[in-house]
Amino acid sequence: MDFWYDYWLGKEERLAFSCTLASSPRPLMVADMVNSDGEWDWQRLTPLLPKEKIERIASIQPPRTNLGEDQPLWRWDEKHDFTTRSAYKIITENENLQDNVIWKKVWRLQVPQRIRVFTWLAIHGRLLTNTERNRRHLTMFDRCKLCGAANEDIEHVLRSCIAAKGIWGPLIPNKNREEFFSIPVYDWLTRNLFDNSFFTNDESWQIRFIITCWLIWKQRCSLLLAPTMGVLENITSRCNQMVEECQKAFISGGENIRRQNQASIWIGPPSGWIKLNVDASVSMANNKAGIGGVLRDEQGNWIFGFARSIGRCSVILAELWAIHDGLLHTWNLNYRNVILESDCLEAVQIINYKSKILANSALITSIRKMINKEWRVEVNHIGRDKNRIADRLALRGRDGELSTVSFTQAPRDIASLIEDEGNMHDSQLVTANRRMMERPFDPGGEIN
Repeated sequence: MDFWYDYWLGKEERLAFSCTLASSPRPLMVADMVNSDGEWDWQRLTPLLPKEKIERIASIQPPRTNLGEDQPLWRWDEKHDFTTRSAYKIITENENLQDNVIWKKVWRLQVPQRIRVFTWLAIHGRLLTNTERNRRHLTMFDRCKLCGAANEDIEHVLRSCIAAKGIWGPLIPNKNREEFFSIPVYDWLTRNLFDNSFFTNDESWQIRFIITCWLIWKQRCSLLLAPTMGVLENITSRCNQMVEECQKAFISGGENIRRQNQASIWIGPPSGWIKLNVDASVSMANNKAGIGGVLRDEQGNWIFGFARSIGRCSVILAELWAIHDGLLHTWNLNYRNVILESDCLEAVQIINYKSKILANSALITSIRKMINKEWRVEVNHIGRDKNRIADRLALRGRDGELSTVSFTQAPRDIASLIEDEGNMHDSQLVTANRRMMERPFDPGGEIN
């Protein structure tokens, strides 16, 4: 069975595709859409199918005889396993899986409940701006009363109004401001909330961002609905205060100390080894996925980096593609002692035979075949705070092309992250040495 053909193409598209194949001098198979390098032949596929279908196919392993036979999978579950729950959702169509995913992420935000509710409303475009009130026939006026701009929508209120721009400007590095103020508002909200500090290196940015949005909205409501309430507070200073309060409230004293003492930076491999860090990034808006990875030596020196789009797919599939491409690049660069790190526990468990999810898929088979070559490979799970470089490369890939972009040197924005890592590492070493020096003398201790 040609799995992707039935899986992703609709009835009309299958008919058009079949007619195209039938009109050729000889019968064509899906395998004929693979080039001499074993990759999808985009020059032949692109004229035949819509862009969205091309992006779906990009995340599927091209057919190869050594990767096993095609097999039917359950298309309505991201792990392709049949469950009665997923079947019920398809039959009733009463639940929105994407909303569930977003709500789970919003619920985990370490902010007060009223800000979580505000976040949910903002992401779904339900804040009562003048544009929304006009749509509901609650007012005839949809302009911004602060700056006079037409269409006071969520994007205008939270980002582009002069009242909001003056607050965001000092918080965003110059090199990121153009993108920060230009991407679609849904991507702007979700990227700042869920994509691990894309625009700034502030470790508390997720909390700071949404509190700032909430304070901007709260102050606007005060100005328009209760102008006699008194002097308006400084949003930046109030935000700093609330961020500190949230951190204290959601992290207990002992846990806070543990986290401060725990190394939250990349750690180099042993001598004679190299470290491969990989990551994936999937947009919640349209499932567009990108992968990225970086090879570094024991001193942290940059060896090689890569990024590419893999079309549209689930998070777990994207994470597995990141592992696949990372191993492939490493093998081709002739490194034979490799520690691979991913912040996706599920993907690591699959590769290490601790999970049966997608166990017989062509992609898993391909990854395991690479690992079983004549080299030493360790596959480990790490926290996201230790995988920031790969995370940034994956974001580049998501917005890029299907072909791989290679980096023999660190891009400028990533080089600044590496520099920050070095500063953090030096700071932790100084702190550790100071603690050793301050340790009280133990008269019963051994003499070294």
